Amino acid sequence: MDETVQRLSRRLKRRGYQVLPNKETGEYVRSLGFQVQTVFDVGVAGGTAHLYAAFPESKFVLIEPIADYEAKLRRKWADKIDFDFHACGVGAENGETTLRIPTVGARSMGTRATMLEFDDAATAQMSKIEERHVPVKTLDEIASSYKGPFGLKIDTEGFEIEVVRGASEMLKNCAFVLAEVSTRRRYQGGYKFSDFVSVMAEHGFELHDFIRPPSLQATDCDAIFAPFNSSLFDYRDLKLSRVASKDTKS
Repeated sequence: MDETVQRLSRRLKRRGYQVLPNKETGEYVRSLGFQVQTVFDVGVAGGTAHLYAAFPESKFVLIEPIADYEAKLRRKWADKIDFDFHACGVGAENGETTLRIPTVGARSMGTRATMLEFDDAATAQMSKIEERHVPVKTLDEIASSYKGPFGLKIDTEGFEIEVVRGASEMLKNCAFVLAEVSTRRRYQGGYKFSDFVSVMAEHGFELHDFIRPPSLQATDCDAIFAPFNSSLFDYRDLKLSRVASKDTKS
């Protein structure tokens, strides 16, 4: 943060505001220092630009139950990243399920497609819900054909816990999980934020950072989890370090 931004930040803070960096960038994600060979993008839709920019040399595995997205992904990303595309859902076990794609007004919203049922409040905003039968695979099965260490992004509209439950082996060699985690009620039988944190803890992962923090205007947030036994969770206190440095110089 340069001196001008620091001065502005201090002035705004005195008035009750806070300056935050834009973390949805490849530069920021790369700065976190994760070393991965293969990155799984589960619920890819049209792509995750900041993830691809952060790991340009990695192999990507793009997974999406709406097979129609493949052509768009190849047009947009084929000359930028090395990727395989898997047309399936991801869950706790292999099989088949119903994917629900909402239409709001006249617009079909594939990015809001879910393998759960919308609750009444969400359904009231939709003009139609298309249902498709789609295959489901576990991440453990898909990842068995790729080399780690892995990175994982999950954006499955409320199905994130089921994805994690089918990834027990894959997560043992996973450097980070970037998940879109629900913070509001959207689906029948949907999880709470604390439920997702608990499931990640069962696999040895703890919350490390928010790429897109919770807000009153959003139904979800983007959170990065990392293995608690990694150096990311070593003790550090920047404020105390600055104080100690000043005392040493004086």
